[in-house]
Order: sequence, then C-alpha cells, then structure tokens
Amino acid sequence: MTETLPRPVPNPGGPSKARPPQAQEPPQDPNAELLEEDVAEDSGLPPWFDVAAPWMASIVFHLGVGLLILFLTWFIVKAASNMAKDAEPIVIPTSFADPGTPGGVPNPGQMNSNRDAAQDKIKDVMKSDGWAQSESKDHNVSSALSGAAGENVADAIFRGSGGSTGGGGGNGVGSGGPIAPYGTPGGGMGAGPKSNFFGNGGGGAYRIVYIIDHSGSLLDNFDFLREEVKRSVGNLLPIQQFGVVAFSEDCIVLGPAAQLQRATTEAKRDLAKRIEDIKAQGQNDDMFPPFQHAFDAAFAMKPQLIYFLTDGAFDPQLFDHVKSLNKDHKVHINTLAFVNADPRYESQLKDLAKQNGGSYKFVSEKDLGR
Repeated sequence: MTETLPRPVPNPGGPSKARPPQAQEPPQDPNAELLEEDVAEDSGLPPWFDVAAPWMASIVFHLGVGLLILFLTWFIVKAASNMAKDAEPIVIPTSFADPGTPGGVPNPGQMNSNRDAAQDKIKDVMKSDGWAQSESKDHNVSSALSGAAGENVADAIFRGSGGSTGGGGGNGVGSGGPIAPYGTPGGGMGAGPKSNFFGNGGGGAYRIVYIIDHSGSLLDNFDFLREEVKRSVGNLLPIQQFGVVAFSEDCIVLGPAAQLQRATTEAKRDLAKRIEDIKAQGQNDDMFPPFQHAFDAAFAMKPQLIYFLTDGAFDPQLFDHVKSLNKDHKVHINTLAFVNADPRYESQLKDLAKQNGGSYKFVSEKDLGR
C-alpha cells in the first residue's frame, strides 16, 4: 500500500527572504549602576564639590589679586611719603649775639667746610640782587664764570634774587646781560634761606611764624619789639612765607587767619601798617588760654619755624599742648625772653625750645640799643 505524502502549503506572501544575522547585544549587567555608585563613593569627593570647586577657585584668585593691589598701593604711598620727607628742608635753629646778622648759620658752607658762600674772583660787587651791575672787564674771570646765555637766564630765574648761579653759571655773558657773580665778596646767603629775630636765627626755613607778647608789662620796650618784627620780616626773601600772631589776654593774627603770606613788598608793607595798631596792654602772666590760642593760630598756618617771644611765665599746661600740636616734630620753636630777667620763665622758655628742636635767647636792653 502506497503512502501519500502531504503536499507543501504555498507561502501566501511570496517566496521567503533570508534575514541577515542580527548582532547580539551584550547581556546587561543588573549590577552595573551599583558598581558606578560604588566607584563614586570610593573617590572620596562629595557630590557638592563639583558645584563648589569653581567658586572656591574664583574666591582664592580674587583674594590674591586684592592682596597684590593692596601691597602695591602701600608700597607707592610709602615711597611717596619718603620722597616728601626727603624733600622737606632742614631747619637749622641757632642763636648768636649780633642782631645785625642776616640770620641762620652765619657761614655754613658746604659739606661742613664752614666756608663763606661767596666768590673770590670779583671784588667790585655793590649789590647782589640777581643781576651784575656791569660786565666784568677781566676776561679770565668772565671766561671762568661764563655759560650759555639761555642756561644762565634759566638758572637765575630758578634760583631767584640773590641766589648763586652754580658752577656753570655765574657772570655769564649773553643776550640777557651779565648774571650776578657767585655771591658777594666775604659772604652770602649760605645754604638755604635764613631768618633772624633779635639775633635768634634759623637757616633753611621757608615758612615762619612770629608769636609776640604785647601785654602791658612790655609797655616801655614795645616800640623796639614792633620795629624788630618789621625789620625781621623785611629781610625775608620772596620765596619765604610768614605770619605774625600777637597775644595778650586775647590772640590777634596780623593778616589772613590760618594762612601764611608770601614775603613780598606789598605783604611787608601791610604788616608794617597792621602792627602799628598793636599796643602793649592787658596781662597774661601764668595763664594758659592766651598762650594756647596763640600757638593754635600759629600751628594752623603749618610753619617750619616759630619765633616765640614773651616777658613772663605761662601755665605749665602749655608744654603738653605744644607737644600735642608738634607730635611729628616738624616745627622748630625758637624762644626769646624779652628784657625782663626772671629765672622762672627763662627756664620755661629754654625747656620749650629744647623740646621742639629750637634755640633760646635772652634779649637784653643792650640788644635794643638802649
């Protein structure tokens, strides 16, 4: 008996197509995420570190920049302060007997040589007002002291009236005319401007204040004091500035308050008129307020040198008050005891001058020419 085989059923969709082999994905490890978390935990860095790290770096950087700027600012200010300190002229207070001396150190010279600030080539010099009176006839002297016309004129303008024209300047001949020789024979202005008050001098001071007592006890000699103030101020150079404070029971500033005046001819004339109105009257012996107010007014003008003249004792509180005003020790105070010889107040004036880098002098009737 023959078996019949079943007939194949045709594919309704057409002939079958062979599918390309599919790439098998690696099996997923269910513990993979756990492993990554374990690695993160094992690194020791908390999650917030990624956020905070940039901020921390920025803060450190800006702090460093700020510190650098502060250091540079401090360095610049310090350097400027040192330069200003070096530029401050040195005041040399001194006291000597001759009231006619122009003031300061008589013949300071240079490098402690104690030589006159004078030339020794031209003897016939009548004035030392910045310009020679006539051209030198001595060819050798003129050649030795001559310089370019432009340099000579510029140097003369820079140094001002009466000043030396230096090594290359001098009696130069040019279109601007001959320039004054190096000082006058036998003496000159010396090192820096000077001042003098009853023979008590100061060299190198550009800003000067006079504090003068005009109480009634000075009545017999106040005319001499008034004339000496006018003479002393009259001898100052235009490059110097001055102020005058008169005190008795009250304090009077002879000029603009809290302001120094340039020592010009007009300012000197104005002072001469103002001081004529000051009379010797009142009393202030052993008092503090009049002296206090006088020194307050003087220090408000920012002087380098103060001349302080009185004829009587003051309250010892003045020592501490002046010390507070002059705590940086930039102001020198020259003291003068006027005619009245009293060991008590003379001792006070000596101590006040010593504490403030100044000098002391007793002005006798002989110094007044009486």
